[in-house]
Amino acid sequence: MTSDQKQIQTGSGKPRSRKLYVLWAIALTLLLVVGAAVYYVIVPVLKARSLIQAVSFQGVLFRKPPREYSRSAILQACSTVDQARHGIEMLYRLGQIEGDQLGSAAYILGASGQGGEALLIKLSRSQDPKVRLVAGSSLIQIGSRRGIALLRELSSHNDPMIREFAIRRLTLVRDPFQADIFCKSLAGSDQPTRDAALETMKRILGDELRYLLGAYCRPLYHEEDAELSSSSLDIDVRKRLEDPRALSIVAYMLRDLSLRPHWRSMAAFRLGSAPKAKVETLLLETIRSEKEPTVQAQIAFAIGVLDIRKGEVPVTNLLQSSNSEVRFYAVQALGLIGGKKAHAALRGLRKDPDPKVQKAVVSAIAEIESRLGPRKLKLEDLQRFEGSTGGGEKKKSKQPAEAPAK
Repeated sequence: MTSDQKQIQTGSGKPRSRKLYVLWAIALTLLLVVGAAVYYVIVPVLKARSLIQAVSFQGVLFRKPPREYSRSAILQACSTVDQARHGIEMLYRLGQIEGDQLGSAAYILGASGQGGEALLIKLSRSQDPKVRLVAGSSLIQIGSRRGIALLRELSSHNDPMIREFAIRRLTLVRDPFQADIFCKSLAGSDQPTRDAALETMKRILGDELRYLLGAYCRPLYHEEDAELSSSSLDIDVRKRLEDPRALSIVAYMLRDLSLRPHWRSMAAFRLGSAPKAKVETLLLETIRSEKEPTVQAQIAFAIGVLDIRKGEVPVTNLLQSSNSEVRFYAVQALGLIGGKKAHAALRGLRKDPDPKVQKAVVSAIAEIESRLGPRKLKLEDLQRFEGSTGGGEKKKSKQPAEAPAK
């Protein structure tokens, strides 16, 4: 048989080699697909499962915050944080996570940082309050505000352990700090929840403002705390109130109408040491609606100390109060922030029945005149004031000069 006949029977060599190349390409593609599946699906799933099992739901979640289960602990079980997150998401889609494992998964997602928000939102809708609790805490930890409403709801749950956990996890929310939840927890009857709130409040308020906790937790208020409230340096209080959490607590106390006026007036007094830009709106709104005289007096004083010029009109209206304490502090505040309108109103208060108010009026008028000067005050107003004193210019110049010496 000739070579040409053999080629005809067996076919050309080129088609056979072409088929071989195709087979090799298919095999290599399958190998790559299997390798990718193993690396991107099977390995993350197995590692995520072992990581979930390593997290003790009852032993860890209710004793340590997610921050203490750090990224390094995750990296010990998985190659990357993304791998752990991806494995948990795959397990959830396959329905391989259930019961307490859902809480462990939410806990790990919170410790791993950004990226797991979508799954955490799904877990926050779980029927199990423990899973919802951890999901809400993890949402807050990764920077999502969705968990705040969930933890606020769970802070009043029937289970005391759930309530305590929710209170402790709300400390992760610095802005806006949930001052109302902590204050209400202090006044509650549940001891673990009250202790959790008390621990947070003491740390935030410090020694400078700790005595204010007596408004909600009576055993904390002692005689030495009352002494502390009057002797603590304003500079220390001012530094403490730079923390938005401490400021929100004191501001909440001022608005809390369930408190006795004594405590609300103390809160208003301390707001006079806060940063002006952060409390100006609050003080202006409160002084217009406040009905309690002692609180009105301290709000007026805070407005004067902080030099809130927009408060001149509402403070001037307090000069008509029947309470001498309110009038006294309103006069003092107007001496600091008052203008022409306040000057005119103060002249009508020179014959106040309270001698203390009379002295304050003389001093306040002198301060306004020294600050504004005769050119900014109406000449006829000054003349009317001089005539009404009965001593003319001599008496007018003498009284303001004595006030600073006193």
